Amino acid sequence: MASVHDDDALAASETFKRSMYEPTMLEFRWKRPTAEGLERWCISLSSPEFDSEGNPVSITFSLSDISDRKRLEELLRKEASDAHERKRQQEYFIDMTSHEMRNPLGAIMHSADLLNSIASGFHEDLTELAAKTPNELFKKIFIDIDEFIETIKIIGLCSGHMKGLTDDILTLSKLGK
Repeated sequence: MASVHDDDALAASETFKRSMYEPTMLEFRWKRPTAEGLERWCISLSSPEFDSEGNPVSITFSLSDISDRKRLEELLRKEASDAHERKRQQEYFIDMTSHEMRNPLGAIMHSADLLNSIASGFHEDLTELAAKTPNELFKKIFIDIDEFIETIKIIGLCSGHMKGLTDDILTLSKLGK
């Protein structure tokens, strides 16, 4: 017992006492580390043997070095924790980016709607004026205004599509949480 790590000594002592009456298993550390300074882990298995009256007559102990397994478990725990932290940071980044994208997209969509409304009104005014005095200049202006209105509609459609994608990303990130 003097070789067992102080933090595991009580459990080892209690397990040793129980091993006289029932099979036991205990994972514990040794006090002395490896040559590289790493903790040394051991698993202890015991199996008591009883006489015909139920009295313990012998105990078979088995000790196995499980240091490599424990180091691997710790490495896997750390990697899982790191992966969880990276995922949390990625979700935070996606949330922040999506929220930051929503505001300018909203402004673009509202501006496109306003420009479309103004250009459509201008188009109607020119239509009335062109009916009174038809000439080539009005035809050119109509073509330019029609292209302008179509461009504004494309801006509105594209920004609406991007806003939908941003909203979907935010919804999915909330579902993940």
